[in-house]
Amino acid sequence: MTTSLRRHAPIIVILALAAALRLFQIGAQSLWYDEGNSARIAERSLALIIAGAAGDIHPPLYYMLLKVWRAIFGESEAALRSLSAAFGVGAVAFAYAAGRDLFGRPTGLIAAALLAVAPFAVYYGQEARMYAMLAFCAAASTWALQRLLHTPPAQSPARAALLYALATSAGLWTQYAYPFVMLAQGVWTVLWLARDRQASQRLMTPRLSAYVAANLAALLSFAPWLPIAIAQLSGWSVETQPYNFGGAALDAYRWLVLGRTLPASEATLPLLLVGGLALLGVFGARKRVEAVGLLLLAALPLALLLALNLYRDAYLKFLLVCTAPLLTLCANGIEQLAGRIRSASASAIAAIAMTALTAATFAPSLRNLYFDPAYARDDYRAAQRMVAALPGGTAVVFNAPNQWEVFTYYQRDDRDLFPLRYRPQYEGEAAKQLEAIAFGRPRIVALYYAEREADPEGWYERWLAANVAKVHEEWIGNIRLALYSGDNTYTTTRENVRFGDAIELVRVETGAQRADGVVTVRLTWRALHKLDARYKVFVHIGANDVPPVAQYDSEPVGGFRPTNTWAPGEDIRDERGAWLRPGTPDGEYGIFVGLYDAATGERLGERVRVGTVGDK
Repeated sequence: MTTSLRRHAPIIVILALAAALRLFQIGAQSLWYDEGNSARIAERSLALIIAGAAGDIHPPLYYMLLKVWRAIFGESEAALRSLSAAFGVGAVAFAYAAGRDLFGRPTGLIAAALLAVAPFAVYYGQEARMYAMLAFCAAASTWALQRLLHTPPAQSPARAALLYALATSAGLWTQYAYPFVMLAQGVWTVLWLARDRQASQRLMTPRLSAYVAANLAALLSFAPWLPIAIAQLSGWSVETQPYNFGGAALDAYRWLVLGRTLPASEATLPLLLVGGLALLGVFGARKRVEAVGLLLLAALPLALLLALNLYRDAYLKFLLVCTAPLLTLCANGIEQLAGRIRSASASAIAAIAMTALTAATFAPSLRNLYFDPAYARDDYRAAQRMVAALPGGTAVVFNAPNQWEVFTYYQRDDRDLFPLRYRPQYEGEAAKQLEAIAFGRPRIVALYYAEREADPEGWYERWLAANVAKVHEEWIGNIRLALYSGDNTYTTTRENVRFGDAIELVRVETGAQRADGVVTVRLTWRALHKLDARYKVFVHIGANDVPPVAQYDSEPVGGFRPTNTWAPGEDIRDERGAWLRPGTPDGEYGIFVGLYDAATGERLGERVRVGTVGDK
């Protein structure tokens, strides 16, 4: 092994580790809502990508690069996500270069190793979105900036300034949050040049001029898009949420260290370890301004997010730009501790051991990222397979605007797919859309996502609850999939059934048996006196004394008419049912109806048999 190769072997191994972690299981999960948008936009021409981005909340550069990447590597989940993996590995390389140039090669290697395994960075290195690219641009511009500021008096800073301008321009064209990085870098530059001015006025002017020119060049490159950016950001509706500043800051810090795949209850050790080492990296640093600069890059974007009242889980991914500077400070803290050991070999072993210990505290979060379904992305792949298993003629409605894009990534035939209007203007508009879709349909599948934003009044779901029978509901990640039965024919099978002394089931009508396994009932309820408790209604399909083979539970009328809102004597029509999914054993099953207290789970009386389904 040559001397050069031996010297570069550690960073090569670290970059290989970074690539391996970002490529491992990269195609295992479904594309989720936003990724589906990326996949479909990348299919368009460059002109349509630019036009689409003009109506989006993201600039077009990432989508344009993804289009080129897709043409080379294909459109599978793994291929589309691998562009982010490449940017993630590139960010590790720039973290190494910046740490090396600021504090020395050991710090650079440790910073790269920690970023290579950082769960936050790995997670977004496996997502077909622009956030890994955003972090890459931030890491590249940070390295270029410190090169610019470290330019010796005898050399021109033009080359470093050009690299900084290119990285900054790319960052602006990648995500509208990038100015947070520029502001932090600007404060760092002011501190740096103020220190140099005390030492030598002559050193300041060329570097300051180069820095200003580089920023002006980056802003000039973005100028054609600036009116669109201003229009999009000024019209961007942000749902503010109350939060405790200290709690929000701590939660955001947890994301920086561990990402979203470890609960706060298990995060104490890595948070304390990384925080303590980072503080040592700041206050024990021999190069104080350099350390303070990294602290600004790690903390100022978070402070701005909180100050602008943008604290939401959905926006914490913008803070991916903070992870590399935070871990570089942590690396400097490790190097300082290890440097107190006089023996060079023992010091190196200590640095490796502390790095390995710190990285080991990330392991539970990485394990959850890869293997824990609770942290999986929304599974549109599974939702599409469920719909595909239903007989033809099933209508699929989407309440959120980009669901159609991700669903049609998995199902190209879109004849029975219906994106609903985002935020309908009035109830009649929602009813008109659904009447046209549901007429004559045996089944309707609704995929609900972000209901409070997409349909704040719940008009779509209210119409479905009042007009068709919901027979199944389940959560697939953050998607709520509901199966409704339309075009039902009913026969009265029971009347005047009492549940305790409070509720009467005035009439039970059961639907005709269907080959698709859908069982429907129409229940007419009546409160005998005012109710304080809220009861859930259940429909069970099964034998008398064994667990049901199918069931559906909810409050009456799809949850829109809780029992504590019933007026005494008012008749409440409640259409519902259950779904015998494919693979249910053949046989005769009873149809049972009952109620239970939503708070305690205690049944109100006994369930009653209202019909039969299946063959003997």
